[in-house]
Amino acid sequence: MIEALQPLAELPGVRLVMLVTLDGVPVAVPGIEDAGAEADGMSFHGKNEALAAIASGWLGELTHSVAPLSWSAPKRVVMKAARGTLVMQKTKSAILVLILARGMAPEEVRLSMDGTIARIERSLRSMGRDDNSRQGAASAGLESPPSALPKARETQEGDRDLAETQPDGQTNTSSDN
Repeated sequence: MIEALQPLAELPGVRLVMLVTLDGVPVAVPGIEDAGAEADGMSFHGKNEALAAIASGWLGELTHSVAPLSWSAPKRVVMKAARGTLVMQKTKSAILVLILARGMAPEEVRLSMDGTIARIERSLRSMGRDDNSRQGAASAGLESPPSALPKARETQEGDRDLAETQPDGQTNTSSDN
């Protein structure tokens, strides 16, 4: 994951890049923030967990506040401040969080963020988080979960019986001819 985030972290004006789970746990934080962060008072060293939790909480609150308005959930959120800008972009299973230096426009990193998210999702698909992973598990000899439908079973006469459960909890069997 860090390899996918590294090009974004190396852009000029990007102070911090984090990939955070939807519940606020940092997954990947590449590199060390730049030397100008101490002078600006924007050092996040040792505070990544707190920043991740606050950012995901804020995104969750924004999502809950626009839900009654029947708008779609925000996918990209920008908060400008005196010392910099917080930019968050939501994916299917994570949030990409960036802190930009003062004076840098969030539009300057929009394309780079989209590319980073595409690389992350592509790497997750290649790790087997798609429909092919179930086929791979079946070929590896792993059992599949039990079926929701009842299985047919052979009776002594060679007929196939199908077990049915009635709403009152009793089990009836019917035979197919």
